[in-house]
Amino acid sequence: MIADGIKSMVPVLFLILGIMLFFFGGILEERENKKKREEELKNSFPEFALKISMLIRAGFTPKGAFEKTGSNYLRKREKENAPKDVLYEEILISLREMESGVSQKDAYEHFEKRCNVFEITRFSGLLIRAVKRGNTALGEELREESQRAVLAKQELIRKRGETAGTKLLFPMMLFLLIVMIIILYPAFTSLSML
Repeated sequence: MIADGIKSMVPVLFLILGIMLFFFGGILEERENKKKREEELKNSFPEFALKISMLIRAGFTPKGAFEKTGSNYLRKREKENAPKDVLYEEILISLREMESGVSQKDAYEHFEKRCNVFEITRFSGLLIRAVKRGNTALGEELREESQRAVLAKQELIRKRGETAGTKLLFPMMLFLLIVMIIILYPAFTSLSML
């Protein structure tokens, strides 16, 4: 009787376990997508920061630099059929917001919140401050920020290289073990025959 009750609970337990795994898998996938998006933003940021700082030092306003960068991205994407870049897509959203009447300051704040990356937050803060107060040294500050971003990207690449080397260590050890077995097995079998 108790055994029958346990047997009838097994399918229910498997169903519950399946549902839990389904939701847990969804959470893991969401985290992975968020991490991938953040990584794409960080990869694109140094180039973007350099372009914006160069345009502002050339005499563009922050909004004009955003427009020029966005239009160049659109032209490149259509001409070369290039894949979408997360950061530049966010720039296009900010430009559409400005076109629809949102103030520059608010559009930069929305851009910053949507990206949610420290480097972009700091960069947007400079743009927001320039719009609020007007800043003659904005070009230099943005240039320094873009240099920091390039250095951060180089550091990230170096860390990835170190991580890749560490990840390859286990398969190499496994291959070494397999080769040792292949070499030593015949020797041990010939010794055991003696």
